[in-house]
Amino acid sequence: MQTKKKNTMRSPEEKETIILEYLNDQRPSYRKTADKYVIASSLFKKWKKAYLEFGIDGLRSQTGKTSHGYNHL
Repeated sequence: MQTKKKNTMRSPEEKETIILEYLNDQRPSYRKTADKYVIASSLFKKWKKAYLEFGIDGLRSQTGKTSHGYNHL
């Protein structure tokens, strides 16, 4: 079994590929898919929800974003 990696950043395209694999599975399982790609199942659920609501734009990282569009020091 693979060990969990901390803070692995994935591109929106990588996330979309994982979600589409899950959606096309005849017997989809959050845990099975999350374990295969070494991500938390709760995080995968968030990706799926965002993807279904907003498409690939919902999978773009919001890290470092502020409501003002720039970071305050």
